[in-house]
Amino acid sequence: MLKRHIALILCICMALLLTACDPAEDPADIGASPTPNYAEGFSEAGAVFSGGVAEQEGVNLREYSVEYAEDVSTVTLSFVQGSKVAGDADESEVAALPQYRVYLTDAPTRLAVELTGVTYWDYGYNTSTDADSCVLQTFRSTVSDSAVSTLYMQLSAQCVFDVAADGGNIVIRLLAKSLDAEVPVATDSVEQLDTSRYYCMGNTYRSYLNGVISSDEALTPTLTNNLNTIVMISEPFGTMAEAEAFRNELMTRYDTLANAYWEVITLDDAELPELSSTYEFQVAASYKAARIEGIEVALELSLANGVYMCVNPNNDGIVYARFSDIEGSSQSAEELWTKDAQGNESRMLRQQFYSIESVSYSPNGNYFIVLERTLSGSALYLYDGYTNELISDLSRAGFGNMVSSVIWDFFGTKLYAIGGSTELGIHQYDLSVRAALNRHSVVYQKSFDDSGLCYLDGELLFVRSSQEEGAYIYSIMPDGGSQKRMLKGSSFALSPDSRYLAYIDTGDYLYEDTNTTVYIMDTATGDVTEFDPGFPVYSLAWTCDSSRLLYFENRISSDSEDGQDDPDGETEALDAYPYTLYSYTIASREIKRHADLSTMYITASPTNPTAIYVMHYALDEFDINATYILNLR
Repeated sequence: MLKRHIALILCICMALLLTACDPAEDPADIGASPTPNYAEGFSEAGAVFSGGVAEQEGVNLREYSVEYAEDVSTVTLSFVQGSKVAGDADESEVAALPQYRVYLTDAPTRLAVELTGVTYWDYGYNTSTDADSCVLQTFRSTVSDSAVSTLYMQLSAQCVFDVAADGGNIVIRLLAKSLDAEVPVATDSVEQLDTSRYYCMGNTYRSYLNGVISSDEALTPTLTNNLNTIVMISEPFGTMAEAEAFRNELMTRYDTLANAYWEVITLDDAELPELSSTYEFQVAASYKAARIEGIEVALELSLANGVYMCVNPNNDGIVYARFSDIEGSSQSAEELWTKDAQGNESRMLRQQFYSIESVSYSPNGNYFIVLERTLSGSALYLYDGYTNELISDLSRAGFGNMVSSVIWDFFGTKLYAIGGSTELGIHQYDLSVRAALNRHSVVYQKSFDDSGLCYLDGELLFVRSSQEEGAYIYSIMPDGGSQKRMLKGSSFALSPDSRYLAYIDTGDYLYEDTNTTVYIMDTATGDVTEFDPGFPVYSLAWTCDSSRLLYFENRISSDSEDGQDDPDGETEALDAYPYTLYSYTIASREIKRHADLSTMYITASPTNPTAIYVMHYALDEFDINATYILNLR
């Protein structure tokens, strides 16, 4: 009996020793499916390899490569200390690998590498992938306020895998499961079982990154079949009813995302989910962007995933900004696109922007500018109108990082803008000057208000105010000279045909000393008409034919950040449509109320005097920012 006990103890010890030789594994490894004979040394999905040290600084995933040989795809992640890309003088060997967990997910088949404490991600500059490998595409995901980033590798087939640490490298081997494995076949006496698997899919990736959707949910990100769009997908369910119940629970918990296209789908083992080609259109078109006569309505959709910027005179189309994801971040960038008269769309620039404030072509179409709003201010870029090549970064050429109100002269050879780095000035860039270094000059650099700039009869108009006298509109010749006081006003807008100058003098709204009168001067005769909308107006715009002046009533209360406080101590929810659009017709002097909107980002159609573009930026949960058309009655 004693010998039997000793033999049993020896067997247990041998088993423990063999286990200790394997790569570090999570408890999830326990009970993993046995590895088939053809893949000896590899592990099935369910195994988790882990290792590394979490508390490190300056770790950089510098290189990522995938090589394919003898049916095995080898993924190598190479780490160093420091980053030359980030400005470090030297890069050195890492003292230890960052903390990692490596595992396979079920269909859609992905390899996931969780990394903790990585500071730099230079692998985007040093990536090589063998086209014959089973790795289709890679993307990085980082949930807001989390120290863990996950590198997902979308695979073309179900695989077994192996992970090893090699100095500053994590080396992962992937082997596609044999296609020759025996598959049970139904017989006359045994009914074939339904092996279909059901998934809940939602286009809510940005909400997941922002922490709106809890990372504890049984949802993980995956690429769709276009290998570009990332969606969230559930674990597989055995029945349609189970998957639908899971979807309904999600829609209940995240009611603000209820329209985010939660869908139940079926997938084969190596199949990627498909997002409908009309998804963007369906979501954007269903959004009720306005309230007209008390009824919420869906406006005509102009761009399902784009914000209108301007006309493109060189292809008879338009220019618009489209959002794109920044890898591994919940933030997005903007790209500049164009759509020609035939509806063909193409990206204009390789450059990405933090936020595109405006785009404007010169009157002759030879040039265009892009005004970018950044975290540290703004940047102004000048491009060739035909080749789209960058001519100059005007912010670095003297305009500074506080640029606004960019306009062209009548001929399209001179560009003017309010700008500066420490104090504001009116800057000029003269393209008729041969030497690029001599093109920039400062037209005016005394204290004035950043309330707009326009070009009228060869002069520049701007606003300057003082505590003693208030705000006035001044004019100055671009080539120099003294400023001339024109009108009392704090803001203005010149009609497209330069016939009318609309202006307002709102006074000091902080002290409730506001003026609600709107003035319109005929620039040919100097005659001024006025009307009182009954509320303060702070911005003005014109229809393309100069027949109507557009303005907003802003009904947002400043008493409460989240809502309006009532006498009973309860908070009333903010109106979803707090901005009311009005128009004033020059010929008839008629005032019309058109719609309550959720935004004041509008611009008049350049060709249709009864159409207004409404830009909606609040569709982050769908990764869509749309442009709608409001037809004026």
